Amino acid sequence: GVPEAAGGLIDLPLHRARKGKVRPARPEEAGAFPAQTAVTVARVWRPGEAVVALVNVEPLTNRHHQVRVHLRAVNTPVVGDTIYGTAIAPLPAGMPAPRLALHASFLEIPHPSGARRVVVESPWPLDLRVLTDWLDPSVYDESDMLAVDPELDMFNPKNGPPFDAEWLKRYRAAQLARNERITD
Repeated sequence: GVPEAAGGLIDLPLHRARKGKVRPARPEEAGAFPAQTAVTVARVWRPGEAVVALVNVEPLTNRHHQVRVHLRAVNTPVVGDTIYGTAIAPLPAGMPAPRLALHASFLEIPHPSGARRVVVESPWPLDLRVLTDWLDPSVYDESDMLAVDPELDMFNPKNGPPFDAEWLKRYRAAQLARNERITD
C-alpha cells in the first residue's frame, strides 16, 4: 500500500500486546506509550492490481516494532511482515520477499561518553535491491498479469535455462522499461 499523503507524521500511541507484540493504543488507554514516525514516500510501483511503495521513515520515538505498527496503521505494511502485514496486504504473485523488507540505512545514536554522536550508515542490501528491481518484464498489460510476452517469459522452456547473454540483455532492458512504466 501507499500512505494517503506523500509525507507526514504518524502520531499514534502504542500499547504492549500479547507475545511481545505491540498494538495501537485506544484513546486515553492507561499504559500507552507516545510514538511518532515521520514518513516520506520515495517511490511507488503498481504491478497489476497491487500497489507497493518504498517509504523513508524516521522514528522520532524509540518503541518496540514502532515502524511496523505505524505503517500497518496507515495501510502500508512492510513487505514480508508476517506479524503485522500480510493479512491486510498479501504480496503480489512471484514477488521475491525472503525476509522483512525493512532496512536501517542511517542511524545516529549518542556515544556512551555523552560527548558526541555516533553515525552509522549502511548501503541498500542486495536482497532488497533484487526486491526493488523485481519486475516481470514479460508482462505487457498491467490490468492482466497473465498477459505475457513468451519471448521474455523466464518460465518458457524455449528461453532457458540456461539463459544466453543476449536473452539476459533483452530481459534486463524490458525489466527497466516496465519499471519506468509502472512507477509513479
